This record gives sequence, C-alpha cells and structure tokens, in this order.
Amino acid sequence: MKLTTMATQWSEYAPLLAGAQQQYTQLVLIVGNDPEHNAEALAYAASLYNALPRNLTRDIGALLTTVSTPSDALIELAQSLTDQHSPCFFDAIDILFAKPSPIRPLQWLQNLARHQLVVATWTGPFIHNVLTYATPGHQEYLHESHIHVTLVNNDA
Repeated sequence: MKLTTMATQWSEYAPLLAGAQQQYTQLVLIVGNDPEHNAEALAYAASLYNALPRNLTRDIGALLTTVSTPSDALIELAQSLTDQHSPCFFDAIDILFAKPSPIRPLQWLQNLARHQLVVATWTGPFIHNVLTYATPGHQEYLHESHIHVTLVNNDA
C-alpha cells in the first residue's frame, strides 16, 4: 500500500500522478468524506492532463440502453477505455457499489488501472490503514484493508 497525504497545495499532484504511472497498478484514489472537495481535487488532477472528469454513474447509465445489466455495462466500458490507453478521471463511482452486482469496486478500478492511469474519487475515510465506503449496516458498506494503490487523503 502506498499512502500519500495531500496538503493544501496543488503542486503535490503532478509528481504524485507521475509516480503512480510508474506502478504496476496506476490507480490513484482521492479519498475523503467531502464529495465536493474530492471532485475539486479530481478536476485539478484531470486538468494536468487536459482531460475532464467522467461521471461513472452517468457513463454506465448511457450504456444500459445497449446492454442488459450494470455489470455488463461496466465490462463494456472497461474494454473501451482500455483500448484508448488514455488517463481516466472518474467521479460519481457509486454505481460500482450497487448491490447485487458481482463487481468488486476496488478490483474493477485496479484492473482498469493496469493499462492506464486511473484517478477516482472515493467518498469515505481512510483511517488506520482501512479504506471505507458507506457506513456499517448500509447495503453498500465496504472496507478494504489490503490495498495497493496511491491514495490522496483529503481528510488528513
């Protein structure tokens, strides 16, 4: 696991993203409880690549007109993005956590990041080396303790 804590300076992003691109899994998660702050950080990171953040939930919704399930849409989207070999910047990744999907959110992002830089927002805390999404008891609750990604901790 690689943890990088973001201070209030945007200047930390360029070397952080360049370093992530040297990893086997080029995944950077912008982690924090404030979705707006995470989205702002994502927009800045995307601007370093002259790119725009993608709304993953909207992308999957658009694909549902041609496939039957969200899981199929995620598979199709991953294939099309992998073929492009361009950095991806994802906001609104909530669709990855929808139940009863067989997709494991972190694994889907990591697999995509084996082929290109992927930066995504993750609304939830990173505390005591545990990455959490939602609250215990919620159907989308997830906690990961064995992660191999670069993290920007917006709550630090």
